[in-house]
Amino acid sequence: MKRNRKKANFNRRAKGMLLGGLMLMTVFGGFISRAEDAAGYDPARAKENQGWTSAVTGVNYHSYGKWVYGKGEEQVVMDAGDIAALDDLVGKGKRAVMEAIGNVDADGRLGTGAWTQESYPGFPHLAEKISLSQTVPENKKAEQAVNTEGAACFYRSQTAAEERDLGQTTTSDTGFPVHYLSATADNLSAGAVAFVDGRMLIGNGADNESCYQRGYVDGYEKAVDGVSLDYTYHVHRDGEGTEQGADFQASEAGGCFTGENIIYTTVQGECGGSFSSKYDRLVYDDSKGEMVSWTFYRCGSCGQECPWDHYNGQRCWRKVNKQVDSGGRYYTCNCGKTESSIEAVTIRFE
Repeated sequence: MKRNRKKANFNRRAKGMLLGGLMLMTVFGGFISRAEDAAGYDPARAKENQGWTSAVTGVNYHSYGKWVYGKGEEQVVMDAGDIAALDDLVGKGKRAVMEAIGNVDADGRLGTGAWTQESYPGFPHLAEKISLSQTVPENKKAEQAVNTEGAACFYRSQTAAEERDLGQTTTSDTGFPVHYLSATADNLSAGAVAFVDGRMLIGNGADNESCYQRGYVDGYEKAVDGVSLDYTYHVHRDGEGTEQGADFQASEAGGCFTGENIIYTTVQGECGGSFSSKYDRLVYDDSKGEMVSWTFYRCGSCGQECPWDHYNGQRCWRKVNKQVDSGGRYYTCNCGKTESSIEAVTIRFE
């Protein structure tokens, strides 16, 4: 009995909430503004078809009708007409962009009668960009001969035309028009980028390299034609002016040979080094008949050992061979030049 009574109470509450919701929809439904029907949304037809298809974007929507819940500040309103309004806005924006792109000419401009802000009032930025595109100048064809001011331009002479010397031009018709040609990858500097006829070109510097090579070869041929060059190369000489080889050893400094070298001689004498290290090691003690620890000092120069009972701070006495200055000297070449070093050039015109 209790279970049936609770179920009946629940059913009564559910019916009450449903009736309350219907009453709210009836009361507040008249205050909800309908969205613009530009996207082809019709509430009655959408309800009948359990959905609707946008006339602008072609998208199929399952949402339809409107729903109101609550009241006052907590009131919630949901209307499928809002979706229709957003669909219409997005569809118009897409169509505006596509139509604008479709009307761009080869110079990147829109033709006469291009879309304006009045055509698409919801997209001011697009209208602004379209308007700015009209400022792009008309493309100059390759066969048109014009200077920077837009007037006809001609080379002053055939030589100027052959050398393409743009410093020698005039607006008077000389019969040698200046032609401006579209850029190619060959006549752009290596790594430079340009857009030609809607395509991006990356320069390889071929023209620059060709001109450099041609200028180098032509310049060299013209420069040395009828001209001979005599080179005077460096000669090593000692202090008396006598020509010597690079490996010569002079007994006295002079000329190219000023690099001093000491002549050493070998003598035998005491090491004289200091006993700089101290350490202990085991040695056999005859008096004790066993191994004992003994302190030693070692020379830092020759390695001679000195037991502690013989060390009194003296220098090492070990006899060693030493290299000492004999007082003799010889001098090698240190002028910094070779037999290939050019001392002078004589130019002879034939």
